[in-house]
Amino acid sequence: MRQKINWSVNAAVGDGPRLSASQTIGVAAYDKVRAVVDKKDTTADLPGTTTVEVQPSGQAGAVRFFAVTSDRYGKDLSFTVVSGGVADVALEGPLVLVGEGIDALLQKAPKKLKFSNGTAEDVTVEIVVGREA
Repeated sequence: MRQKINWSVNAAVGDGPRLSASQTIGVAAYDKVRAVVDKKDTTADLPGTTTVEVQPSGQAGAVRFFAVTSDRYGKDLSFTVVSGGVADVALEGPLVLVGEGIDALLQKAPKKLKFSNGTAEDVTVEIVVGREA
């Protein structure tokens, strides 16, 4: 049974343009993951890292919806698509991608993400991936 993902975005520049868009897309399946990324190790001056599987290995498919949110944002929180995808994408705000171009933009269908946290606090991230089989 196909799953429906409803998304919307609203943005407004003070005294400037406004953007509003929304859509419902269908996907074969979705995966949701919540993970804690450990804080920076101050004794070794190394960021905390956590690797998260965002699609089951045997069931990974073409991604049509990709969202990463966090309870904290900033240039010291980033992720890399493991095994050859994009590296060190700073998570300075929620990241939402929709459509068939996601795999090309991330350089491959994301199966695992490695998060790096250079802050003094643990950070909780949530990832939702909608995919075709």
